[in-house]
Amino acid sequence: MKQQSLIPLFEDEGLHKIDLVAADVTDGISNENQVIKGLGNPLICNEKFLPYLAYSFKVDFWDEELKEEEKRELIKQSILLHRYKGTVWCIEEILKLLNLASDEEPASIKEGLSIKYDGKHKYNGIYTHGDKTKWPYYVIDLAKPVSTVRAKFAKKIIDQYAPKRSLLHAITYKQLNRYDGNIKYDGTYTYGIVGADKL
Repeated sequence: MKQQSLIPLFEDEGLHKIDLVAADVTDGISNENQVIKGLGNPLICNEKFLPYLAYSFKVDFWDEELKEEEKRELIKQSILLHRYKGTVWCIEEILKLLNLASDEEPASIKEGLSIKYDGKHKYNGIYTHGDKTKWPYYVIDLAKPVSTVRAKFAKKIIDQYAPKRSLLHAITYKQLNRYDGNIKYDGTYTYGIVGADKL
């Protein structure tokens, strides 16, 4: 759109030209101000500024492997995650942030791998009977499959927010291959468990 000078027509033409140039400069500054206004908001901040915003929000873990939406959500949730750091809720939120769990398909976190002979547990190689040294270990049970690479990446982030005394033993998932072509037998996925040896 062509700028119109607000200076009266009877004034010198040079003054009109200065007014038009000033209007262009003002528009440029206004556009730059829009970028600056968005710098503090993780939802509208330009992607190239997200690492700096994460630093200012004191995000504990940052990796370029994160998808853009995950980066934005991590920054947005960082204050709340700091508040509840070291809790099961915090780990559940990290899993939701990484799209490994949701409100419809929640993750289950089981702490302590030592169990009693009461018939309530399966013999699946995760739990041990009467071993009192397994109390700091925990298992995350997901509703949907997770690749080995994604599970390793999740562990890196979870370790930043989990209690320091706790050790992730395995990530399991209930939903195995549906044989629909989404999961290939090429080593990317395991058969329902990503154990400590793969994490």
